[in-house]
Amino acid sequence: MAFLSIMTERRHGNFDYEGPERRTNGDGFLSGLPIWAKVAAIVGIPGVIAFYLVWMGGQTLPNILTEVIALKVQTVRSQEMYQEHMQQTAELSRLLQRICSRVSKTDAERQQCFDR
Repeated sequence: MAFLSIMTERRHGNFDYEGPERRTNGDGFLSGLPIWAKVAAIVGIPGVIAFYLVWMGGQTLPNILTEVIALKVQTVRSQEMYQEHMQQTAELSRLLQRICSRVSKTDAERQQCFDR
């Protein structure tokens, strides 16, 4: 009889519990769980891991895209600078050849100015 009275008191809320109310109307086996626990129970641990990785990829993909675009711009600028440098080097080489040919006294010395 004492067991029945304890169960009746618990059912009607006449017991000494000081914590937050966690009871619900009992509409399912997942009732009273937080939403993340319900999702984990439904899709399973591999599903939760997959959802997490997709979410993280969605968060980091715009940052990666921005970095890739910045690297492409930097690469194009480096190629332009390299072409300018090569052009200046060719001009300087031609200038040095002209100076060498004007300073040299014989045809053999002039020919050495244009040998590579």
